[in-house]
Amino acid sequence: MKKLKFLPVAVILLILLVSCGTSNPFGEKNPFVYSIEQEGSYVFTTTDKNTVSAFADFGPLEYKRVSGFYNPDSGLFCGAVEGSFSKAAVNTALSVSKLFEKVKEGKFTFYRHTESGLQLYAPANGIILFSNAYVEDLYKQAYVNKAQNSHADLATRILSAETGVYVSSPTVLPNLGFDISSEAAERFDYIVILSDSEKYNAEFSMKTEKFADSFLTLIRAAYTTALREKGEKINTSYLKTIMLKKDNSVFLLEQDYDSKLISGILGQI
Repeated sequence: MKKLKFLPVAVILLILLVSCGTSNPFGEKNPFVYSIEQEGSYVFTTTDKNTVSAFADFGPLEYKRVSGFYNPDSGLFCGAVEGSFSKAAVNTALSVSKLFEKVKEGKFTFYRHTESGLQLYAPANGIILFSNAYVEDLYKQAYVNKAQNSHADLATRILSAETGVYVSSPTVLPNLGFDISSEAAERFDYIVILSDSEKYNAEFSMKTEKFADSFLTLIRAAYTTALREKGEKINTSYLKTIMLKKDNSVFLLEQDYDSKLISGILGQI
């Protein structure tokens, strides 16, 4: 999906939002991520504006968090922007922007980005729902019916980080380009990744403790191989403190970003 630019409405938004101290209807204790879930999806939440800017630019919007999910099977990408802004400000800005068109389907009205097709809808102050399809369905599920995430424990964990992601159905890994077979993906129960701008921590929960033992061995082997290729010294004692197992889970702690390493590890399973 192409990055969305809101710059033509930036001045309007700034004028409208300067004095707006509105609150998010989901609240600090029950953020939007607790109400979203779709089997086989990656659920994410972030307060890092650099992460958000990778896919969208919300100009001067005073947002506090962006959450959502991506389903690699259906291609559905949706979620919510939460912050301190008014519904009237958002709708006014979108209505005068040449980047968006107003769409009415029955009694439901929303705005659609003319280039990417991303749909936006502000149901109340402090929240903007977005979806690349069916934003009305998202509105009914999350806002009207107050749907509850059955993986609330995982949602709570990712909320503790600057950026968090969990996958409750790791069988989708092959669909995201990882070199891993469907059979190997079946060994995972869930994956949680918590990160800041420099490091990340990850938990790989396996179906059995035996799978966890095997996975830990593979992770450490892949890590030491990567160090050897870089000509770096291998500290076995330290390795055991940053890659460890507890029950059915394997933990990677204080890791540098290296997608090739993770993909390589998964590919060896």
